[in-house]
Amino acid sequence: MAGPAAYHWPEDLILPLRVSVAGVPWEPSSRETVEQYENGTLILLKVGVWYVSYDDEGAEKLYLYPAPSTAGSAVELEWVYRPAPLIVEEPNSEPSELPEEFHAGLLSYAAKVVY
Repeated sequence: MAGPAAYHWPEDLILPLRVSVAGVPWEPSSRETVEQYENGTLILLKVGVWYVSYDDEGAEKLYLYPAPSTAGSAVELEWVYRPAPLIVEEPNSEPSELPEEFHAGLLSYAAKVVY
């Protein structure tokens, strides 16, 4: 069985919620549990597992175990992200991180607070 595959952690990623490989959901796990799979202490009864850990340089990574065996398998990630700062530089511009139906209410609230 192949070892874990490490994937770059996007800067705005706060917390992964679900991971799927080729449309199949993988269960969350830990580095310690994966080490037990690798040394034969535990048997992996699922398609695969994922966990978050740090590499040798201290960068946070998402690890998949076992590494996907099919080249080009789509890895899908549902996650909580750090939103971009909500900055409206021009009076007529709209914030982009909120759904459009909330724009008018947000601008109205801001105007009430400021004026």
